Amino acid sequence: MTRYECSLENGKVPAKVGTILVPVDLSDASVAILQWAVDLATVQGARVDALHVIDLPSYTSMAHLPAEGLDGPTLVEEAHLQATKKLRRLVKEATREGVHVRGIVESGDVLEHIVRDARGYDLVVIGNHRSGLTEIFFGNTADKVAGRVDTPVVGVRVSG
Repeated sequence: MTRYECSLENGKVPAKVGTILVPVDLSDASVAILQWAVDLATVQGARVDALHVIDLPSYTSMAHLPAEGLDGPTLVEEAHLQATKKLRRLVKEATREGVHVRGIVESGDVLEHIVRDARGYDLVVIGNHRSGLTEIFFGNTADKVAGRVDTPVVGVRVSG
C-alpha cells in the first residue's frame, strides 16, 4: 500500500484549486506523486500539468548520443524526444475520467523553470524524496521552490 506524507511548504492552500503544477523527474516516486495530485484534482475539478525539465548537463555523456551518429538528431533533441515519450506514458497512466492531465517537457535549469511556471497555477505539488546528507547540504527542490514563489507548494513524500 502506498503511503503519502504531505507538508505545506509555504502559504496556504486555496479553498478552490483550479490548476495544479506537478514537476516530475519520471522516477517511480514522481509517478506516485502525480497520482496523488490527480486524486486531489478529481475532488477539486482541477486541471493537472505534469512538468518535466531536462537538465541539460546530465545529458552530456556519450551514452546518450543517438545510435544513428552525429548526422541524426542533436543530443538535446534526442533527450527531449525520450523525455516526451516517457511523460506521455506517465500522463496516460495518471489520467482519470473528468480530470485533464497534460504533460509539458522543457529543457534548462530545473529550479528556474519550476519557479517561472509556478506563477500561473493555484497549487504546486512536488516530490520531497531526498533525505540524509544530500538534503542537509543541498536542501530539496520543494524547499527551494517554496522559498521563491507565492503559489502554495505541497511537498509529498511517498513510502510503502
